[in-house]
Amino acid sequence: MTNKLFITYIAYPFLLFFYADNVTMVICPGIANHSEKQYIRTFVDYAQKSGYRCAVLNHLGALPNIELTSPRMFTYGCTWEFSAMVNFIKKTFPQSKLIVVGFSLGGNIVCKYLGETAANQERVICAVSVCQGYSASRAQETFMQWDQCRRFYNFLMADNMKKIILSHRQALFGDNNKNNQAFEDSVLSRLYTATSLMQIDDVVMRKFHGYQSLKEYYEAESCVRYLANIHVPLMLVNAVDDPLVHESLLSIPKSLAGSYTSV
Repeated sequence: MTNKLFITYIAYPFLLFFYADNVTMVICPGIANHSEKQYIRTFVDYAQKSGYRCAVLNHLGALPNIELTSPRMFTYGCTWEFSAMVNFIKKTFPQSKLIVVGFSLGGNIVCKYLGETAANQERVICAVSVCQGYSASRAQETFMQWDQCRRFYNFLMADNMKKIILSHRQALFGDNNKNNQAFEDSVLSRLYTATSLMQIDDVVMRKFHGYQSLKEYYEAESCVRYLANIHVPLMLVNAVDDPLVHESLLSIPKSLAGSYTSV
């Protein structure tokens, strides 16, 4: 990977003379989110007041009024932009230790990033994943269910994703980029009528990385297969009554916790 564009927001502690042992929180927001979202701003504000420097990844294509400069955008498990941001922070603040934080989709990305190679865990004190589902393959079985309005949330997120993708239509699907061969008019018409994230992932997102099927895409991009490779302290936070993450998916972090307890 070379010359990949990423946009990051860096916030410094309110008390500049006090750094929490020179620690930087590197934060990956949820699906289609960025540093301007209220929950991210609240988290960063609290971290700043506690003496931490914060760096927030703005997912490619998520920031309003910022046009894409290449024919690609964020996807479910792509770690390229997060890796670029972390490397930038390491280079800019060579003495800083890192706390890695991911919310929802961002939790999948940070866990996958840490598990991809041991080098990604260097200078990392610990990591926190908040409200992610760990396995898209298993999650898709529950995303169409109506309990806790999960199907409705799925529809709302899909509608938001469609708006973001179509707002970058020229950059992503224009005549002058390599993606054009993969996105025929019939494919784009299916995007217009999609009502779930799975449909959008199948019609558009998996094709950014050349996956032949949705199953292949979900299995390759889910962090569940990387969790065992993480050797820094890792906190996995989920709510039992999360309307998006079905309770059955919580067996994944429970199993991981059990394996470490038995060691």
